[in-house]
Amino acid sequence: MIDVVAQKIAVRGRMRSSLRTVAPSRLQQMCAALRSRVTGHPALKRARTIMLYAAVEEWREFETAALAEHLLGLGCALAMPRFQSVAAAPPAAAWIEDWHNDLLPGIGLVRRPRDGLREADPADIDAILIPGLAFDLQGRRLGRGGGFYDRFLPRLRPDAWRIGICWESQIVDEVPVEPHDQRVYTVVTEARLIDCGRP
Repeated sequence: MIDVVAQKIAVRGRMRSSLRTVAPSRLQQMCAALRSRVTGHPALKRARTIMLYAAVEEWREFETAALAEHLLGLGCALAMPRFQSVAAAPPAAAWIEDWHNDLLPGIGLVRRPRDGLREADPADIDAILIPGLAFDLQGRRLGRGGGFYDRFLPRLRPDAWRIGICWESQIVDEVPVEPHDQRVYTVVTEARLIDCGRP
């Protein structure tokens, strides 16, 4: 187990260093290409209730604001994670209707849904977009270490589609995993859509 933890730390460090070198102009191009691929994903086109995340610019993540506006315009219901300051708190999400007014500064750099929004029942979610620092072709995912998605994903319906989001440079040969780590069914990058299979 210690070896796996050390491997995760090493991969996280490598990915963070690599992402810091991405120029803003190049990031905009990659965002446009990835957004086009993910909106065309069959599972996302079928979904009426979708959970996604608010990107952190400093982390060079795929910017989800334009995608969220697009999905809201199509009449989709959108849920956002409620990251808790207490690690033991159960993972939760809330429905949002206005991307700009329903999100507030949260823990660290991550925005959160404002208080008073209706809590999202995981059983109601058709598809979820999941960020990560690294993915592999089998759908294994390495997050930032908070454990939110590894605790939240088992609460979804079996048919809810798990879509990993990252850049092509974040695809690795094999992500080190522990028994609690959750997989995704598809990974979308700016260059391709990877079918990882569903258990």
